[in-house]
Amino acid sequence: MRFLLFFALFFAIAYSNSFTEKRYIYALDKTTIYDGSIEIKQDSTSILYTSPINKRLTKMDSSLVIEDFDTNKTETIDLSKRLDLKLYFEMIKSINTKELGLLEENFTVKKNQSKLELLPKNRVKKAISKIDITLLKDDIESMIIYFTNRDIIEIKTH
Repeated sequence: MRFLLFFALFFAIAYSNSFTEKRYIYALDKTTIYDGSIEIKQDSTSILYTSPINKRLTKMDSSLVIEDFDTNKTETIDLSKRLDLKLYFEMIKSINTKELGLLEENFTVKKNQSKLELLPKNRVKKAISKIDITLLKDDIESMIIYFTNRDIIEIKTH
């Protein structure tokens, strides 16, 4: 299961933002739409899905805790063994705090007015073809992630 979700915005240390995520899975030729919110604090990042699933993913230190409220199950993932998830949550935080060093380490960033195009470098190339981000003022309005396996995730903030 892919846990690429979405990025919060603004300069605040603790911030909450709602989003709609549309996932297209090429191998199944299936699209699913999720609603959720994200909260970024200094010591943690949480993503809460509210529809069609009820699940919270919380990254703290080097662990990701997945709480499935539909099944009342909790799973903890060691992020040292899942570099893709670790990188994802680090990217969320770097965008939120406007510390773009991590992005520039893993992506070539091209900016054209209100659009950003992130072209992957190094190991990220194996999974991601590119990421397109549309900005509204200094905030992210939408993001489209194109994967090398032809999956697409489109995220729009509310």
